[in-house]
Amino acid sequence: MSVPMLIVFDYLARQHFPQTARQIVLGIKADPFYRKLGFNASIHVGNAPKISLSELRVYVQRIRRAIERASLKAGMRLDGRAVLVSEDTESNRVAYRLKGTFEWVHIDHPRSNFNAE
Repeated sequence: MSVPMLIVFDYLARQHFPQTARQIVLGIKADPFYRKLGFNASIHVGNAPKISLSELRVYVQRIRRAIERASLKAGMRLDGRAVLVSEDTESNRVAYRLKGTFEWVHIDHPRSNFNAE
């Protein structure tokens, strides 16, 4: 997945309730964690990664496909729409949420220089 897609996935994994596309975009922009990511990027220095509403909707579809591909590689068969769900709201908007429990595991790359003396 691309960096913006990973950011959207990470953001949704940290949320406990459905959010509209607008809420997600504004949430990513306002969150200190994602703003700090912007300090490490040469293009968006000091800003959260910029994700538009139209891009977010495309990312949702791509994340669903990535979930399906990853599940097939793991010998499972998950429907991306069952994991990243769309829910109708009372105001005729669509809200998104990830259905599941997520745990991030960081693995050092064997060729990394972090342990070099």
